[in-house]
Amino acid sequence: MLDKRFAVVDLETTGNDPHKDKIIDLSIVFVEGNKIVGDYNHLISDADDIPSFVTELTSITLEDIKSGVKFSDIKDEVYELLANCCFVAHNIEFDLNFLKIAFKDVGINFKPNLAIDTVELSKIFFPTLNSYQLGALSKSLNLTLDHAHRAYDDAKATAELLIKIINEIQRLDRQTMIRLYSISKSLDTNVSELLFASLSENNHKDAPFLVKSLSLKEVKEQQQVKNHITIESLYENFLEMNQFKHRDDQIELIYTVYNSLKENKALALEAYTGLGKTDAILIASIVFSSETNQQVLISTSKKILQEEMYYRSLKRLLKASNLNKLPIAMLKGKSNYINLNTMLKLLEFKDDNYEIIILKMKLLVWLTSTKTGDLGEVSLKGPEKLYYDTAHYQISDYDQYFYNRAVNHANMSQICITNHYFMQECLTEMDSNYLIVDEAHQVLKAVNNQNETVYKYMDLKFLLSQIGVNNKDRILKDYLDHNHYEKKDYLISMLSQLNKTIDEAFTQLNHQNITLATTRFTHIVNLIDIVLSSILNTENYESLYNYLNHFKLKIHDIVKHLKNNEYRLNTDKNFQKTTLFVNNHSKELLYTELESLKGQLLISGTLEVNESFNHLDEWFNGEFENKIIKNDNLFDSVNLFIPNDVHDLNDREAYIIDLVDYISMYYSIRQEKTIVLFTNYKLLNDVYQFIIESELFDFPILKQNKNDSANKLLLQYNQLQNCLLLATESFTEGINFENLNDRTIFLTKLPFPVPTGEGFRHFYKEDLPDAVFMFRQILGRIKRNENDSGRIILFDNRLLNKPYKNAFLKYFEEENIIYDDRSAFNDMLTRL
Repeated sequence: MLDKRFAVVDLETTGNDPHKDKIIDLSIVFVEGNKIVGDYNHLISDADDIPSFVTELTSITLEDIKSGVKFSDIKDEVYELLANCCFVAHNIEFDLNFLKIAFKDVGINFKPNLAIDTVELSKIFFPTLNSYQLGALSKSLNLTLDHAHRAYDDAKATAELLIKIINEIQRLDRQTMIRLYSISKSLDTNVSELLFASLSENNHKDAPFLVKSLSLKEVKEQQQVKNHITIESLYENFLEMNQFKHRDDQIELIYTVYNSLKENKALALEAYTGLGKTDAILIASIVFSSETNQQVLISTSKKILQEEMYYRSLKRLLKASNLNKLPIAMLKGKSNYINLNTMLKLLEFKDDNYEIIILKMKLLVWLTSTKTGDLGEVSLKGPEKLYYDTAHYQISDYDQYFYNRAVNHANMSQICITNHYFMQECLTEMDSNYLIVDEAHQVLKAVNNQNETVYKYMDLKFLLSQIGVNNKDRILKDYLDHNHYEKKDYLISMLSQLNKTIDEAFTQLNHQNITLATTRFTHIVNLIDIVLSSILNTENYESLYNYLNHFKLKIHDIVKHLKNNEYRLNTDKNFQKTTLFVNNHSKELLYTELESLKGQLLISGTLEVNESFNHLDEWFNGEFENKIIKNDNLFDSVNLFIPNDVHDLNDREAYIIDLVDYISMYYSIRQEKTIVLFTNYKLLNDVYQFIIESELFDFPILKQNKNDSANKLLLQYNQLQNCLLLATESFTEGINFENLNDRTIFLTKLPFPVPTGEGFRHFYKEDLPDAVFMFRQILGRIKRNENDSGRIILFDNRLLNKPYKNAFLKYFEEENIIYDDRSAFNDMLTRL
């Protein structure tokens, strides 16, 4: 097939319906011998009208196509050009269906003998990319795409993409190619023919490094390197790399971090937002580690921030400073690394499900190039994640090849970066004596979350559903195919009892009848033991046995913690929404590890609350020093406006009308995009629904959903010229808004509940610090440097009359706090 001529086709059309809409732009770019060898292009004049959104997307007007040709005039020419070629398109279903119907309308039956889809191939052979849209691929792979959504430019970019894909195929080893070829036979497109053609050329070498029959990339361990570097020289490299100016307070911060490590201190350090904490931490750690040959473990709040710190900050800094050989590492928890036994189990799954086919193929390709085995590189989502987990639960031997390799690599490093959720695991696995906790205002919450295992009714029901009854993709079907069918009714009956007993157990939990709930969960364990004993040593029993045993271990964990009174409950009117939290004692393990450290530093832009660091006592378990590097003028160009003419949130409908009215006033005067932050999704969705139904705004309304990626939402927000974004306050953590020196954020409520009764002690220890940290994080999104300005519009006047007022309003100028009505709001905006 590689000696074939590939016809790479792209069409622009008046819409998405091939039966109603028309082709307006057609291009074919020809690839032969893995080179572009020609092209064919025409504007098509069959359309009587072009929708405005199509013209905006393609720049093609009705006037433009009048000079084009009718498809009927070029039908024979196009047919001849495509004949005997392999038909290629990016999202082939769209282009091929349009062409088939266009040909049918002129009396020609068009059906290519060979067809491949570059979207499908890109997912397989570029498995680590975040998006497979042509524009995103062009940026990632350096394809030529001057004018997206014009047929020739898109076809040429797709042709270049095809060439890169073929090059990727030809670099693979023979063992991987044979596996890919076998799996690809189940695809509707002709990928298998492409792979077979490449195999037939005998250019594929044997895999240089096999583990458990899987082809992997062999990685040599890094060696300790002695570097002589000073803070001043490294800081100058940092400034030159980023084209920043020297800042005395940033140098002060670097030396504070460096000295805390040198002097084995336990230090809580607050450094104001925008000072450049991450880079200061890295510079100080690199110099300290180089001088002392001691490893520094750095933790931040999220995996995405961990990766940004490692790739965008640390690696760039080392490269700019000619310190590329300095041993560095990034370490996560066990579950983040691919399990090779899980991969082998996944390969056993039948190849009659599209998601499974693509998942197996992309993982096989990825394994040949990944140095880490970190599943985050391939971003398994939706069905892919579910299928991987289903395979994982069916194995009994949890291979840790990649995790162990990551731990060994981390132990050889001088700087290792993790995040708060894996901190305890990292400290246990590593010999590091020095810990720096960045974004430290998040660490106590992360530790508390890690200290609990969450059990939800719907999650347990889903796990049980994967065993299945009649579905061909399920585990039970595979077991029954290898055993006598008299077992079928028995097993189905037992699964039915398990499902029923889970309902009963969660009903009792919801009524807080813990004794009865424990009895029902114990009954589930007993039922599973009966099933396990009945299938043990039968044909092909391992997958079903391991999966059920995994499920049993979860239920057994629930029973143990209910009996020991180590749990808490979130109940609901609907028992299916009940959530059980059980204590897994990871906090105690972490605090034990912390006691053995020689030096540790907690640092954040928001760490002190009400002029106190007392909320950190539990963390340090003894005396610790504290320091604040502050900027009294930090928020001198930020206004805080609190309306005094809005209804209370208890009058929900009137409150929503007031909120939307203020937003509408803002847009009528400023005509700039902004963000409205909520403390819960219920109010967010109610406001969104009101805005949509009222049709007040003629620009995009973006809405955060519970499972949305903050990065994807931020990308959309940054790309749009005008829009309204409705999000939760968590959206602002660690993100930066682009190209705006003046920003406005609406905040519906301070992020904590009103304290009552016994809640006061808990409030001042946990709720107030968390709320203050979040509030300052939001302010930090407005004020990133000395040139930034903006305003917070806060619909919560508690801030003005509660004892915790000063905790929130630290750094705020008195004259910048405005408590007034719509008229004053209008005046403030018009003066800007």
